[in-house]
Amino acid sequence: MVISYNIEIKAGTKRTSIAETYNGGSKTVFISKNKIRIRLLSLMRIESLFFLPDTDSTLHIYQEKESGGKANPRQLSLSNWQELNLKYDSAYYKPVAGKSKKILGYNCKKAIIYLKDGRTITAYYTEALKPLRAICEPAFASLPGLALEYTYTYKSGSSTYTATSIKRETINPDIFLLKGKQPSHIRL
Repeated sequence: MVISYNIEIKAGTKRTSIAETYNGGSKTVFISKNKIRIRLLSLMRIESLFFLPDTDSTLHIYQEKESGGKANPRQLSLSNWQELNLKYDSAYYKPVAGKSKKILGYNCKKAIIYLKDGRTITAYYTEALKPLRAICEPAFASLPGLALEYTYTYKSGSSTYTATSIKRETINPDIFLLKGKQPSHIRL
């Protein structure tokens, strides 16, 4: 399955050039059996996260920056990844009664996700699609379905991700190959 999202950045009263370069970017999630790739594309950068199992089912996480000419893959240990996502530890959601919308033909329920630092994420999710593995998108680990629209609000503005397409198709295995040096322990 391939899920594409549009990214809309709304800066506060002080517009920043960084926010403007991310505005109109995209996020694409590639899911094939037990492999997942999340690719972020913007005017400023292209970056992918790979969640790839080894032959013994050990999950390996790679971050690869594709912009700037040369791909630069970096393996992240599970503890490094968890450390990067500490803000989502203990995140929980509360449904917003009576609030829903259709996104790409899916009935989506509204929920507020509460983070331990007091921030929130507003999400519309569908129970008709399985959520990604919690390790891949820890902010949505508590949701009982796939988030098709979500908004992070912060002091200087907000970032909204809205699903623009969902395709159930066979994915070319090359999508899951790192462009930089392929680690020898991964056999795809």
